[in-house]
This record gives sequence, C-alpha cells and structure tokens, in this order.
Amino acid sequence: MRADQKQITGVNRQCDGLSPLSYVQCKAFHLNGVQTELKCKPNVKRCKRFVFVGHSPLLHHNTLKTKAITLFQADHILTRFVFPPLILQVETQVHTRTTNNAFDENDAIGLYVLAQPETIGGVRHIDNMRFVYSSAGFMPDEEIYYPKGDGKCDFISYYPYQEEGVSQHSNDIQISVNANQSTATDYSHSDFMVAKIQGISPSMKAVNLKHNHKLSQLNIILQLNKEEDIKDLQENATISISNLNTKAIYNIDTELFSSLNNPQNIIPNGQWEADEENHQLTGKKAILIPQPTTGCELTLRTKNKIYSAILPEDLTLESETSCELLLIYDSRVGIGKISSSISEWKQGGSSNATLEEKENNNSISISGLNFEKTGIYHLVTSTNAVIGKICKEYLLNEDINAQAIVLYPADNDERGTVLQIVGENKSLHGGSVTWDKVNNSMVYIPGDQTPIEEIYADTDGNVIFEKSENIQPVLAAENVLTDIRGSETITCPIVKIGTQYWMQENLNTTKYNDGTAITNNTVYLNKTTAGYYLQNSNRFYNQAVIATGKIAPQGWKIPDITEWNILKTYLKDDAATLKTDIWTSNEGTPQANNKTGFNGKPVGIYSKDGEKAIIYGYSQRYAAYWTIKDNQTTPYETSIALSNKLKEIGKVFNTDYCAYSIRCIKE
Repeated sequence: MRADQKQITGVNRQCDGLSPLSYVQCKAFHLNGVQTELKCKPNVKRCKRFVFVGHSPLLHHNTLKTKAITLFQADHILTRFVFPPLILQVETQVHTRTTNNAFDENDAIGLYVLAQPETIGGVRHIDNMRFVYSSAGFMPDEEIYYPKGDGKCDFISYYPYQEEGVSQHSNDIQISVNANQSTATDYSHSDFMVAKIQGISPSMKAVNLKHNHKLSQLNIILQLNKEEDIKDLQENATISISNLNTKAIYNIDTELFSSLNNPQNIIPNGQWEADEENHQLTGKKAILIPQPTTGCELTLRTKNKIYSAILPEDLTLESETSCELLLIYDSRVGIGKISSSISEWKQGGSSNATLEEKENNNSISISGLNFEKTGIYHLVTSTNAVIGKICKEYLLNEDINAQAIVLYPADNDERGTVLQIVGENKSLHGGSVTWDKVNNSMVYIPGDQTPIEEIYADTDGNVIFEKSENIQPVLAAENVLTDIRGSETITCPIVKIGTQYWMQENLNTTKYNDGTAITNNTVYLNKTTAGYYLQNSNRFYNQAVIATGKIAPQGWKIPDITEWNILKTYLKDDAATLKTDIWTSNEGTPQANNKTGFNGKPVGIYSKDGEKAIIYGYSQRYAAYWTIKDNQTTPYETSIALSNKLKEIGKVFNTDYCAYSIRCIKE
C-alpha cells in the first residue's frame, strides 16, 4: 500500500448479480455516518476491505462535498464510491411583505447554521452566508454543506443582508431603517426580519425558513371633511414624523432592542389612494424601530399650510405590531385628532393627539432634516432670502474621519460651523471647518458642545443657536437640481464632497438639454450613433451622446479626469466611501459604506463582447462613469469605475460600443 493510501472498512453487503454487461447496486454502505450506494463490477459478491487512493476532504474536514472515491481490492478496481452532496438548501417564507408576501428580485438574506449545542455567540458552522433571491429562488454565494455526521443543527436567518451580520462572540446585530422610505426599495430594506428553526437533521430536503417582522409598521389614514377637495389633497398632502430613532442593536436570543440612536425625520412609503366613498386618503406607511414616541412630531403639509402635533407619550411602537393612525382633517381647523389602532400583526396600544396649524416656523430642527432626500438644505426666511445652507458631508483629514452636519453662510462655503458629528456622543460638536479650494483640503477644529439640535434666524438675517426675542420665521428648503428638458422635468439631489458639488444620482434623462430626444435603446449603437440603453430603470449613454456636448444639465458638467482625481485624492482613493447598496462580496474588498453620500450603486455597464456589438453585464459588481477631456465633448481614454473587487477607485477603457452611467459635477 502506498503512503498516500488510506484503508477504510465498509459494511459487508451482498451484491445482487444482474447482467454481466452492467454494474449492479449494493444495498447500503455507511461511512462517517453517511449512507451511500456502492457500485460493483459483475461477479463480485462480497465487498469487505478497501483501499482509498488519493486525498479526500471527506475524511479530513468537517463538511461533506461530492467526491468519487476509487476502491481497490488487491490490484483490481472494484468500484467507484460516490458520496451524495448533502447540500444545504434553503426555502424561505415571509410573514408579511411589501407586496404579495413575497421577496423581490435581488433581495438578500444572511444565514447562520449552528451545530447543536453551539449558540450563535459561539462557533458557527455557517457564518452569515448571503443568499440572493431570483426567479430560481434563494441561491447562496457558494455551496454550503451540513456538518459531518448526523448531529442536529439550528438555523437563524435575517433580512436584509449586511456584511457585518451578528457580531462575533455575541448575539447582537446592528439594525437600521431608512429615514426616507418613499421608494419601495428603501421601505423594503427597512423591514428587518428574522427566521429561526431548531433541531434539523442532515438530509437532502430543503430547510424552510419563515421570516417574521421584528419592527413596527405604521399605517396612516387621512379622514377628510366632506367639503375638502380629495383630489387636491391626494396630489399635494405630505406626511413626515420627526425625531424617531433609525438605528439600534437587536439581540438575536432575547429579541430585545437596545442602544437606540440617530433620530431622523421619517418620510413614509406609498402614494395616497382616494377612497371617495369614505372620503379618506390611504396608502401611507412606514417601518419603524420599536420605541417610545416621546418628543416625536407629526407634520402634515398641504399646498398652502403646515399642521403639526407632538405624538402622545403613551403611544409606543411595539415589535411585530402594525399601528393605524387616523388623522381627522378639516382645512378650517386643521387636524382634529389622531387616533390609533392595531391591525394584522399583534395587538398594541392606542392614543390620540391634536394637530395645530403652524403660524410661524421659528426654528429649524436638525433631526427633522431628511438627508436621504438631499445632502444640502437652504435656510430661507419669510421674505425668501437665503441666509445659509446646511450640508451633510464627509470630513476627512488627519484630525477627523466622520460624517458631519455643517452650517455655512449663504455667501461663503469656505468656513462652516460643525453642528453635529454623526454618531458621536462626546462633547466635540460646535467646532469649525475651513476649506482650501485650491488644494481641496480643510482644517478642522473640534468643538466642546453637545450636538446642536435647534437653530434660529434673527431679524438681521444671522443664524443663531439660542432662541431670542428678535427672531424671524425660517424654513429649511431642499437644495436639489431641477433639470427641465422640454416636456421632461427631473429633480436630482445634490451632495457636497470636499469642495466639490456632485449629483447624488446618475443622470436618467431621455432628452438632451435643448429638449430634443435621445435615441432609445437602438441595437448595435456605436460611437458615431448617439443613443442610450435602458436596463432596470437605469440609463446608460454611449460615446456619441457625450460628443454632442448637450447631455449635462445647465450649470453642470461631465467631470474631467482632473476633477475625478481631486475627488480620489480627498478620499485617499477609498472607493467604499462612494458605494451604496449591495455589491457582490469579494474577500479583502471593504464593504460599501457611502460615507460621502455619493450613492454609487452597482448598476453594471454596457461593453463590446466578441462578435456582439454591445452587451449588458456586471450588475451588482460594477459601475462606470463617463470622463471627458477639457473640451467637454471628447471622452477621455478611460472612464472612472467602481468595482466589487477593488478597494480603490478604478478605471475602465472606453470602446466604440461602450455605454456608461453619467454623474455630473457643478461648474
């Protein structure tokens, strides 16, 4: 026997001879607790002792994988012994979902498998494996297997997937909800759910995981006076709730929430639906972390008026609970009351509150600003004078590495006051930041205050931090790019990164800036035939569109390589600060953290593929943005790229048939 051969003993089984031209099946064979089939050559009656040739992970590793093993008796091959792949298969259910109680395309869950008696705080057989949903069901990033032997396992799954998952050697997972839940995706990704199942024995059957909500759902109904114009309110009435915590820690074992933080202004999901029979508007809902509602303010905005009310202290948002808020509205008196009840999930509390029309807006609450909607707000007085702006931006140098909310004067964005350092509990707020626009660098001086939550405007037009007798009404107006192209009007949020101002979304227009149409989805477009491609609601533009010089919004431009390099230098070439959404995981590549608010999503690209003139690919792995030369009409030789495999900001070589995203910078 050679040194690399290992002798193993099987269980004696009588082979049933069939045809001399065919193999026959032995009844059963057991090795390492796994039942298999043994195929023998004709005329072999007994299978006693065998020799295994070669290396097999089945005999040395704690997981089982498909492997054919050649068995010998003396010098003659008797059989090939095949282990069945006891692949762990997962089926999922969701108790209640956004629509139809089902998962959506590209939804991802994280899975833990624990070999009993291990707990999630101990050794994990499967540790936060990502499963992604498609039409074929949930598929893992790689094949996973049961532990060796026939011991039982416990399964824990959660949604939505996150790279960190449950902290090592603990039972805690960081959770968050989106402040702006107006889109279906942002609402869905706020819906934290958990599935648990215990005592599962290894088998070829799929494990069925039933996911249950762990947060609270708030449904809003606006009950109108019969004299109200229901269609007008359907188009113009908006709802928001301020000062609700959007982050917390959830304990998988105790199912309790702790460390609630990051209060934000919540924008509900859904469009108003008119119930003309009952004279109601329905359809607004939000997913919220269970918490007391002390100090939370509900605001109703119509075309001409603003109404608000402090939610009652006895109204508590409970886990797995769906609350219904009924707002009684009369434009002559505003909202008469709020009543709440519970539906669908489990029973909770109820309460009432009265909303009153706001005559004056004498302060700005920082927690009431929705930075998911835009990264910049203008401070506007009742005379429409802009007296300052508030930016949520990423501050990075040798003294600070953090997101911050910074106040700048209206006519000077070189020196600002740091109202809050996001996520910082120490008394470091109230400091200053001074920018060098030539070098795109800054000097940061920390403060010694608690977070500045309220700001005011005095009668001289100065922003102050304490209420006085000489104040005037002031509003925070969203600073967005309004791009009007003939009959098409698109609004796009803006973000400040260093000394640069960027669009916070990719350009998604069907027209040039002179109002003429861009060719839609023409096959085999090349660099001389202008057009765009539409994929998953994202538009990709080819070189000929760039060459027109008419694609960027007025006052904005496609960045040249110098402007991209300024951005890269400021960020120390850290691509993770530009990325958001779920990118295909790659070992060694930092996760997307979107500290800049750039919102770079892995939307993919179009490129040439062999004989095919153009093909779409790299979704969840890649994003590319056009880069031009100084003349604004000629693409640079390469364009900027974000990749799931690179921690740096990369590049992609342009071809005659490529089509990329467009992200513009303010001139």
